[in-house]
Amino acid sequence: MNNPTLKKAAIALSAAALVSSTGCSVVNRVSKQLEGDWDIQSWEVEGYDYMTYFQSATIDFGSAEDGEGDFDWDWTDGAGDRYGFDGEFELNDDATEIEMDGSYSTYSFQLDFDLEIDGDDLELDGTGIDGYSWKVEAVRQ
Repeated sequence: MNNPTLKKAAIALSAAALVSSTGCSVVNRVSKQLEGDWDIQSWEVEGYDYMTYFQSATIDFGSAEDGEGDFDWDWTDGAGDRYGFDGEFELNDDATEIEMDGSYSTYSFQLDFDLEIDGDDLELDGTGIDGYSWKVEAVRQ
């Protein structure tokens, strides 16, 4: 390629393809890390730990394609009654944030979290139902 303009265009296209494929691989890698059942250890809403009300709570992330998948969030209260909500999730392009669109009975909502996975530890930190601050820490089952 002797034409400098064509050479620059080829380099730009190669760089764009590399960035695009790198982004997809990060999203796919984090999607695989996220997949499965997580035991919630701490579920703070506005700084108060809701786990004091519950016997147990879990989040199950289904397999994701291109960073999108389904989730189930269940908990058992102190009396042994089970509750939960479910929905769909989507990771952002660099897999550092997760948007969870869910429903509970007839109520629909959106959760927006910063996402961090470190081995078998999961942390979600951001905005929960009705705009309240949520922080969730969980470990892989």
